[in-house]
Amino acid sequence: MDQNPYASPTTLSSGLGKTVSEFDTVPSRWKRFGNMFVDNFAMRIVAVVVVIVLLNTGILSTDSVDDPNSSPITLFDITLSLGTLFGYYLLTEGIMQRSLGKMLTGTKVVRTDGGTPTIGQIIGRTAARCIPFDQLSIFFHDDNRCWHDSLSGTRVVHIDKD
Repeated sequence: MDQNPYASPTTLSSGLGKTVSEFDTVPSRWKRFGNMFVDNFAMRIVAVVVVIVLLNTGILSTDSVDDPNSSPITLFDITLSLGTLFGYYLLTEGIMQRSLGKMLTGTKVVRTDGGTPTIGQIIGRTAARCIPFDQLSIFFHDDNRCWHDSLSGTRVVHIDKD
């Protein structure tokens, strides 16, 4: 019997070689929260390494850190935080569709239709992570999506570990 031309597609357009039924259910809220925890920890390690390199090369001085009149949050702090955030996610999700947290839990970011996200979607997804309480928004959606998923037209799916 021929396939129904009006039936829902069973093959994702991403070229992952998997059908929709081969993906497990949407990752649990706790798995997604675990992804965010691992990724935040990894970004902090990257930021510490960057500061150590800048201190050792003389680009950054400890004098500004020891100054009692300096602001508790400086332009350097903001630049370091945003640079680490965007650098981390552009390199991991932009290239591999998987951050360190997603690699550990066997999940991947895809477009809502299952395809590979565009670099614009990854940038939008990363920018939306700056929204206050974005990480907690996963507990307020029925489909286990955060604001950075829904605003960028992406979702996270559970896949077999490669």
